[in-house]
Amino acid sequence: MDDRRRNPDFNHILAARDTAACALRVAFLVGGVAGWLFIWHIFTGG
Repeated sequence: MDDRRRNPDFNHILAARDTAACALRVAFLVGGVAGWLFIWHIFTGG
């Protein structure tokens, strides 16, 4: 795991991965809420 300190590119990959994970989490949260509302709308017929 010492590769992180030796390889600057690896740090960029880790940072990008963390940013992507955070963005995905937000997208899933928003998409999940919208998806549930959409499903509820279909099932209730309203």
